[in-house]
Amino acid sequence: MANRKPGKQGGRAKGTPKSGGRKKGTPNKITAEVRAAATQLVDDPTYRRRLQSDLRKRSIAPAMETMLWHYAKGKPVDRQELGRPGEFSHLSKEELKAKLLEEAAKL
Repeated sequence: MANRKPGKQGGRAKGTPKSGGRKKGTPNKITAEVRAAATQLVDDPTYRRRLQSDLRKRSIAPAMETMLWHYAKGKPVDRQELGRPGEFSHLSKEELKAKLLEEAAKL
């Protein structure tokens, strides 16, 4: 009890290892079932033919279609470059504007 905060009820003492429950990294059962169902849908040839037709008619809710594909095949990795050759973060606004105009003139 000496390791617990005053007034704290139940739980484990700070620094005590976790015991019980799912192991770290174990997928949620429902998530796995939803992924399997979504995969089955998007891999179905009949679904794909109808999807192609519906997409041409623009009768699919884009958010629903995107969500289904993300569940089935995974969401694409969104990468953002933080730096690159010719890093501009050290430039003042005036220097940045001059550099932009210089590069635009090359186009």
